[in-house]
Amino acid sequence: DNNNNNNMAASSTSSACTRMLQAGRLWGWVREVSSEALASGALVPLTTRTLYVQEHGTRFPVRMLERIERKEQDKKEKPAHFNPFLPPEPNLTVCQVGSAHLCVLNKFNVLSNHLLLVTRVFEAQTLPLTLADFAATIELLREGPALAFYNGGQLAGASQPHRHVQVVPLPIDKECQPPEVPIEHFFSREAPGYQESPGIQTALPFQHRFSWVDKDNTWEDAAAMHSLYMRMLRELRVDTANSSNDNKDSNSNSSSTSKRPKEDETRSAEDAAQPQHAGAYNLLFTRKWMMMVRRTTEDIEGIPVNAISFAAVLLVRNQEQKDFVDREGLFGVLCRAGDPTQEKV
Repeated sequence: DNNNNNNMAASSTSSACTRMLQAGRLWGWVREVSSEALASGALVPLTTRTLYVQEHGTRFPVRMLERIERKEQDKKEKPAHFNPFLPPEPNLTVCQVGSAHLCVLNKFNVLSNHLLLVTRVFEAQTLPLTLADFAATIELLREGPALAFYNGGQLAGASQPHRHVQVVPLPIDKECQPPEVPIEHFFSREAPGYQESPGIQTALPFQHRFSWVDKDNTWEDAAAMHSLYMRMLRELRVDTANSSNDNKDSNSNSSSTSKRPKEDETRSAEDAAQPQHAGAYNLLFTRKWMMMVRRTTEDIEGIPVNAISFAAVLLVRNQEQKDFVDREGLFGVLCRAGDPTQEKV
């Protein structure tokens, strides 16, 4: 019986690595792969306790880590420049998305059904997202309400140098509904910027650019979303001058990477050592809005701050860090991790 179960799991894993995303199938496949990965030990959810911080009359979730021994042990056992995405673990692979991306489970997840959309060959996390990246991400968003987010560089919280967009289903925290994303408490339709150009949400105390993208289903248009993203980069003065593929489309992206020598596909160590582009950033978008935040520091008092933090969901390691958040306030932490200057960009 054990052999039969192992054979069935191996067969399922093999098909997951080769099957192409089909409309309406993503989250069912995610549940199936997650169940098998949990049973095999490939998926290791981090144990957390959800606490809350009260700010501006609203409760926001703060997750406190309780057990991370397995993740720390995994780091010690892997080579210094190990790339978990080249290739990703078969037991964590959900499906292919287009010709250039794979959808995989986040091995050490805090949020349930946390997906990573990774490039099939090495692309640096410090370079701008391409049209192909947006097209693949939109395919996942079509499967249901979800938040896509991206950590543009180490200062923005990127822990892996291999490009990966992250996606989590909505709502993020059922106790804080509505809205589906906690930061939406501070979004206003009257704020400057509605699709025509990047604007801001005046209630947010950190440097950012924002735009609604639900009018005429703009969120489904990869070219329009990529163009909006590039405008936000320029307006926030995120330096992409050292990038050679700022505006390449999906075809040019595929052709340029497919011809790359094998040794370049595993050059994570070299790319990780390259200078970060000035003004690292976090990008967040849903089927309703897109926001970019300029970053100046990776963490605050040891509290890791990445894109999901700017959805108003913080992760702390201990009670001392939670006490710090209580004293400083959620937006106090985010403002310090973003651009703390009061000067206009």
